[in-house]
Amino acid sequence: RQRQMCIRDRYDTYTVKAGDSFISICKQFYGNENMADVGLIRDANNMGENDELLIGMEIKIPRK
Repeated sequence: RQRQMCIRDRYDTYTVKAGDSFISICKQFYGNENMADVGLIRDANNMGENDELLIGMEIKIPRK
């Protein structure tokens, strides 16, 4: 039987802090400022280009 991946196996979580942006979070987790990777984070959290990060918000960071 094949083991099903749990959501926790595919994502890390991160709590947004003052001064964070999608770019800074992307750089912290992936080591780059690639907009495709920023898109992965936005998509994992059902956030569009106009959605803002709020301090204290817990977001999912997809594992690569």
